[in-house]
Amino acid sequence: MDMTIPIQIHGSNVLREVATEVDPKNRKEVDLFIEQLIETLKVTKTGVGIAAPQVGTSLRVFLIWENRGGDTRPDIFINPVITQFKGSKKTDYEGCLSVPGVYARVERFQKVKVQYLDGDWNPQEKLFKNFEARIIQHEFDHLEGKEFFDHLSPVEFDKIKRQLDELEKGNIPELEYEYKLE
Repeated sequence: MDMTIPIQIHGSNVLREVATEVDPKNRKEVDLFIEQLIETLKVTKTGVGIAAPQVGTSLRVFLIWENRGGDTRPDIFINPVITQFKGSKKTDYEGCLSVPGVYARVERFQKVKVQYLDGDWNPQEKLFKNFEARIIQHEFDHLEGKEFFDHLSPVEFDKIKRQLDELEKGNIPELEYEYKLE
């Protein structure tokens, strides 16, 4: 049984909404949804994270899978809150499953402290560094209705604007995963 969910592409309204907090009373449904998110992330082959809004669901849930080759399951973040941004910032390239084929250099903090519920619904508070911190900030942005290019200067944004316009028109590069245009 295919459990994947089509990924929303830039231009979809849900990508610009602030996601709704998960109600623990809905644990059974949320656990099933998380399994669908995991399967969806797996078929992307290259994705290192995915947030619920990227599959059209306005919930405060995301997954990160920094080491896809070694980890059997991604780390699950339910109702995450970034409590601290720490250390210096670093600029590096980012892309996004919802913005296929578009990459830009984004400045992010190198450390973040996060409070969240894990996949077993246990409270956690952890400090994440480097690439994990970057992925978390990127996925957390999705929960806040932001996309990675919102962090770009006007000059840097202009460099990718044409590509974003093409995505909004439905001109999507060939992908290994199923997507949905609104």
